Amino acid sequence: MNEKDLKAERMKKIGEQIYLARKKCGYTREVLAEKSNISPNYLYNIEIGNKVPNVLIFLDICQALNQPTGILLNPALENRFNSFIEDISSDFNKLSNKEIESIKNSIHFLANFK
Repeated sequence: MNEKDLKAERMKKIGEQIYLARKKCGYTREVLAEKSNISPNYLYNIEIGNKVPNVLIFLDICQALNQPTGILLNPALENRFNSFIEDISSDFNKLSNKEIESIKNSIHFLANFK
């Protein structure tokens, strides 16, 4: 796959994830656009993969959807954590800040244990 095709595929995957998260929240395109401070037309173009939002707009969309950025970006990235992130994402959102910190500390310990 050439660079142009890879970019187009990533844009499409990001848009699909935003669309699916929007539907899961029960938001119309207009509601999410308003919460993200963008036009419904611009959101539509993001969702179908014609446009890619800048970082600040992407963060606004993630916040409006109450989704971590990695959940929406992960399918567009080529890495070994895709299935892991998908498996734990819904449970992760149920954790308290204290539980999340404990998990981070455990991962750090395991990664650096020799």
